[in-house]
Amino acid sequence: MEETVKRGAKPYLEPQVIKDKDGEIVRSGNSHLRKPFLIFVERKKLQGVFMPGYQNGNRIQANTNGFKVCPTIW
Repeated sequence: MEETVKRGAKPYLEPQVIKDKDGEIVRSGNSHLRKPFLIFVERKKLQGVFMPGYQNGNRIQANTNGFKVCPTIW
């Protein structure tokens, strides 16, 4: 992210560290050309499969009104 800001991108999401027992990630983001956003994810210290908090398996549940709910990991 630092390099893209040096080149003119605007910071959008300050670096955030997200941890669990399998390690950590660092998320940050910026915007360019007015509206699009880029999210950077550094996974150097992560030993898990995907991201901290991820659980393998089908977690989508049917709600009583017919909608399906898929909880996020953050």
